[in-house]
Amino acid sequence: MSKISELLPDFIAAAQASLEAQEHAKLAKQLSVLELSRWTHDPEADAMYLYLSGQVPLNLVDQNIVGVRHGGCIELDDLDGMVVIDTDNFERITGIEILWREDIVKKLKGALAPNN
Repeated sequence: MSKISELLPDFIAAAQASLEAQEHAKLAKQLSVLELSRWTHDPEADAMYLYLSGQVPLNLVDQNIVGVRHGGCIELDDLDGMVVIDTDNFERITGIEILWREDIVKKLKGALAPNN
C-alpha cells in the first residue's frame, strides 16, 4: 500500500489546507500518513471512493466496548468537484468520496487499478 499523500500530493495538500481552514487540523495531519488500501470508481456517476488505512490503532475497550462506527462527513467546498471526508466515531479519517474529478481517476489508474 502507498501513502495517499505520495500518490496524490497536490490533491492531499489542497484537502489538508481545506480541513485546516475549517478548523479540523487534527484530521488534516492524518492525511499525510494514511495509506490507500483500495478504491472504487463508477464512471457513469463520475464518482470514486478512496478507502484509507493506517489510522491510529484503538485500545481494546474502544474496539470491543465502544465499537467503531461512522462518525461524520466533512465536505471540502473549496476543492474542485465534490470532496467529502468520512470519519469514524474516534475522529479518524476512514475514506474520501470524490465526484466529478477525472484528474484524480487518471492519476490513480496509473498507479493502482480500482477495486470495483
